[in-house]
Amino acid sequence: MRVSTLAPILSATSLASARVIGLSAPAILTPNSTFTLTLLTQPYFQPVSDIAAVWGFQTPTQANPRGAPYTLGHFTNSSYLGPTKSNTLKNVTIEAVVPAELLEGKDQLLSVAVMSTYPPYAGPWTQAWNVTVHVGPGQNNSDLMSSTEVGWDESAICYA
Repeated sequence: MRVSTLAPILSATSLASARVIGLSAPAILTPNSTFTLTLLTQPYFQPVSDIAAVWGFQTPTQANPRGAPYTLGHFTNSSYLGPTKSNTLKNVTIEAVVPAELLEGKDQLLSVAVMSTYPPYAGPWTQAWNVTVHVGPGQNNSDLMSSTEVGWDESAICYA
């Protein structure tokens, strides 16, 4: 009798667990304006604590079309995520500012890294994603660039 009572509760608990799997941002960004940076989430089999998101801009080059490896570029900024913006099935939104120094008419690589901790021992994990955005007039939050392809990740496996 107890098993049948616990099964729906355990099932609902596992559905509430989520992790960040990518980012989405407007395809066109206007310097010195705000935009919505969206962290894409998906269900996960265990709860994940997302600590912070950090982002930056860099000009893609022929040698590094996805940016310099393991970097965020220039004009970095960050946002604390914590319990209210962590482990949620709803995508996480962050209001970010487009640096005034970005040159209009150029493509920029927007890189975002999220630092999280994973059970059972709060092992730290940092993952990053990139999207190419155009800098110019006409910012529109409905035309989006999204990526779920991990640009890089770093983890520490902790075993007791």
